[in-house]
Amino acid sequence: MDTRSFVVPRRNLYGAHELKQYINKSTLRGFLGTLSLMSLFLVYHLLVEVKDVVSKVEFGVPTSTEIIDVEIPTVKIKQLPPPATKKIIGTGPSEISGDPTPVQDSEISSDEPEFATIDVVHIATPEGGNDLSMNTFETNLGLGDKGLKVETREEIPSHTKFIPVEKQPGMDMVELQKSVEYPKLAKEANIEGRVIVRALIDNSGMVRKTMIEYTDNSMLNKAAINAIENYKNFTPAIQNDKAVTVWISIPIKFKLR
Repeated sequence: MDTRSFVVPRRNLYGAHELKQYINKSTLRGFLGTLSLMSLFLVYHLLVEVKDVVSKVEFGVPTSTEIIDVEIPTVKIKQLPPPATKKIIGTGPSEISGDPTPVQDSEISSDEPEFATIDVVHIATPEGGNDLSMNTFETNLGLGDKGLKVETREEIPSHTKFIPVEKQPGMDMVELQKSVEYPKLAKEANIEGRVIVRALIDNSGMVRKTMIEYTDNSMLNKAAINAIENYKNFTPAIQNDKAVTVWISIPIKFKLR
């Protein structure tokens, strides 16, 4: 039997395995070193920032504070006495109304007013009256025989409301036109034109309200309104033989001669 011998080559001391371990160690050392440098830079940056902030802070000089007691003046409010109550005794029956309160027989006085009966309880008062008649309103108000004058006001219609009438308000347009005073500024500026005024003529022929319905120039408006408001010869409109309040449109012309 032949015996053959082989020479096993010696393993190299530096190979892929050792190189891999070296790379891992070098990478870890590089990472730790970089992290240390970054930490140092960060700490330095923070120290610089803190130093700048501290240098910009202005410290105030402490001062002493003295506490002074101030006496607040008291204001006395004068209370007014309550207004005197005036007992009003109205007209009507002398008997009183209300719920009767039971009392002892010994406390009953002949001067005590009697309670109203069924026929007058609806007009009786808790204070009692003076037996005057309550049939008329003016007597209750203490007006006696003077009577009560009630004034009624006619409702003012809207300027857009149409009111049918048999006869429109009358006026003398020639006289009205002659009463117009030409505005000085409009005359100097040679301004001419027409102004239509909407006027409310009441049932007595008086001008209650005016408004501009149309104008060629606003400088003429005031003169047109003044002429209509100062005109005293209007006659009221007639409806069913009765004077009524209506709106009418009145044209006023402004023309230089």
